Amino acid sequence: MDDDGNALNEVHWEGILTHIASTSYHKMDIIDANIQSYSFSFNQEDTDINMITGEGDHGKQVALALWQHDTGEAYSIEVLYWTKVGSDTGWVPAEDLYPEYFKKVVAYYQEKVKEMPEAAYYWYYLADAQGKANLPENALKSITRGKALKSGYPEDFHWLMVKGEALNKLGKYEEASSTLINVIQGLEREKDDYMKKDYLIKAYFDLEQSYAGLKETDKAKAAYEKSLELIKQITSNPGPRSLPVQRALEKL
Repeated sequence: MDDDGNALNEVHWEGILTHIASTSYHKMDIIDANIQSYSFSFNQEDTDINMITGEGDHGKQVALALWQHDTGEAYSIEVLYWTKVGSDTGWVPAEDLYPEYFKKVVAYYQEKVKEMPEAAYYWYYLADAQGKANLPENALKSITRGKALKSGYPEDFHWLMVKGEALNKLGKYEEASSTLINVIQGLEREKDDYMKKDYLIKAYFDLEQSYAGLKETDKAKAAYEKSLELIKQITSNPGPRSLPVQRALEKL
């Protein structure tokens, strides 16, 4: 709405609002991803609502950016669409919105590393945001700065995951595959089974992209199949979660 309370744009919420309660977040941007887009940012801990405007034609009406608190003023951020896959409905990554939305996140973490340059977790989340904003070279620089602090958190595999994604975007597929294989081997030794599977899904998905870039189709398919297998192990509603994997398989 505008300052006088008049509706600027109509957003359709059917099938979405009833499921937000089961999705974890501390802050949320509600994004209308039409040609003229608006998002409303609010916090579960207060009632402040801020309007953010932007542009983009993504063929979708609504996406959510969920900010999950980690430590300090650091947040893990997901940008999601609500969609139907077969008979299942659920949240899927809104990857077409990443480059534009994560520019905002990059700016947020750039301020944080200025305020606390010795906090490795801010450098980690800056690197992650830079990768998603299609700034992979900047992401690698932030990884170098953050890892040099030799902090116990984030752990080594966190850095390697972000590094592998950045290397893929730079077309350095051989180095990316080697990095991601190290991640997978390390996670396979983890005792926390749930955490291991969640990160392994992402690691195998990114590894497939490395193999696809290297034109090693059989290895790429095997990595995707492993990612799908792990998704089915951790959720009774695998359709939406597996959609990006299925789409990538179709492109091979």
